[in-house]
Amino acid sequence: MVSATLVEPTDELYQDFVAGVALLEEELDVTLITRSERNGIKKGREQGREEGRRRSIMDFAEARFGAPALELEAALERVSSSDALKRLTRLAATAASLEELLEAVRAESAG
Repeated sequence: MVSATLVEPTDELYQDFVAGVALLEEELDVTLITRSERNGIKKGREQGREEGRRRSIMDFAEARFGAPALELEAALERVSSSDALKRLTRLAATAASLEELLEAVRAESAG
């Protein structure tokens, strides 16, 4: 089993590290990112997809039923599951009425 020890670098050591990374980036013509930056990018993309799904649901509702209720938009903001938003996008394309869609969104936002 491999054991890892976390070490707090000194300011001088950290500055040397940053300078070395900058030199490597320049030599290789690349931009290196940290794990934290990579995780932030991943989270930002996920949030963007979720916002896109919310917008698609609103667009479907408007195209099919006229201007959707503000309640629909507010309820969609409370839906935090990506899978739920996928299901609701499909339902927005097939629901028989705006009320059917709104009920489903309310159920997903409550649960």
